[in-house]
Amino acid sequence: MASRDEQIYGHNSQQEGARLIRVEVLSGHHLAKKDIFGASDPYVSVSLYKPKRASTGAKTFSSVNTKTKKRTLNPTWNETFTFNAIPRENRFLFEVFDENRLTRDDFLGQVDIPINTSYICNEDDNSRYREFPLRPRR
Repeated sequence: MASRDEQIYGHNSQQEGARLIRVEVLSGHHLAKKDIFGASDPYVSVSLYKPKRASTGAKTFSSVNTKTKKRTLNPTWNETFTFNAIPRENRFLFEVFDENRLTRDDFLGQVDIPINTSYICNEDDNSRYREFPLRPRR
């Protein structure tokens, strides 16, 4: 359960079918080298969205970024975000970027995850952490 001062992203709490979902961004491994010194300054953008249908486009409800980890290809974020989501309708998009000061941030890869029972676990579940390979944009 979210604490009173914790930021909750996504739908408002009155939305029918909405549930609180905690997302933990733990770490990355063997990310691409994007800086001239052979490292990256990675961060993750986590977005809650509704996929596009034939008649409408995709709709992003909320996005939040982790902190940037400087000069590493194996970052550890250990950050938790709480979203109010509608499991049957929404998905999470995790995009990893290399932060740049002067130019646009470099895209390193993404993971698109449906919100369903195969990814949702209880606090006492020993297999609650999962690894996902980064994919290119479609």
